[in-house]
Amino acid sequence: MTDKKGLKTTKNDYPTYHCSKCDYTTCDISNWKRHIKTKKHNTDKRLTNTDTLGKKRLKTTKNWHCECGRSYKHRQSLFSHQKKCAFIIGCSEIIVKPLEDESKDDNLKDILDVMKDLIAQNKNLTESLRAEKERKSLTISGNNNNMNSHNTNFNIQLFLNEDCKNATSIQDFARQIKITMQDISLLKNNEPKAITNIITENLKDYTETERPFHHHKKKWYVKDEEVGWDKEGKYKGENIIKNVKNQVSKAAPKVFVDNHPNFLTDEKQGQEYAETVAAAYRDVKNSDKSKILKSIEGECEITN
Repeated sequence: MTDKKGLKTTKNDYPTYHCSKCDYTTCDISNWKRHIKTKKHNTDKRLTNTDTLGKKRLKTTKNWHCECGRSYKHRQSLFSHQKKCAFIIGCSEIIVKPLEDESKDDNLKDILDVMKDLIAQNKNLTESLRAEKERKSLTISGNNNNMNSHNTNFNIQLFLNEDCKNATSIQDFARQIKITMQDISLLKNNEPKAITNIITENLKDYTETERPFHHHKKKWYVKDEEVGWDKEGKYKGENIIKNVKNQVSKAAPKVFVDNHPNFLTDEKQGQEYAETVAAAYRDVKNSDKSKILKSIEGECEITN
């Protein structure tokens, strides 16, 4: 239907502006304004009543216009209308969504750029590591032409100097060992087993690189608190037994007394005390030393 002012409307569509003189129809007020200023429209000065009324209507009601073509006398009326105007909402969806998509595209592009940089950095790092590995392989391959004994010494020395530089000394290890009444009782009848048990139990408090002695290819390497590591393995582990047995000699009487406070008045306990002290202070036989070292090899073997 067409109203008196050149506005053609339907029940469900936006308002339509119709110029019967030029047979021109539009739903956009800006297009309508542009049309009534065209040469074609103004060639004949005799404007139809529809054009005149439409033009007057536009002039008198253009205070507050909505993009959909509707006009309002009051700003508040326009504001209320715009909140539910289907034309504005439709345009907003058309305009905003591409902006959101564009923003997402920009973010995705930034993420892809960062990923490309990380991949490039990782590739460079991988190539550097591969080159370093190849260089070391060539160095090791060259060293293999030397005598096997020299190569073995080099490896064990590197292990002792670098990995075990903070290891405890054999003297500190001995000073800190803990012995039990069971160890003391065993000492009288089976000294090799008693000392073996004392060493292996106390080694559990240390990691491989913290312990004061190692066994590698039939040689013992012991760290002394004054001279450091015996890197040649020439003492055959005697320092281990010597320091441990000295500490057992000092600690055994006290451990016995702590467990037998009546040994001075109890004849049987007094006899046991005398036997304990004697066993603690006697020297370890060479044959027993070999048994002890053989027994603890497995606990001290370097697995590298």
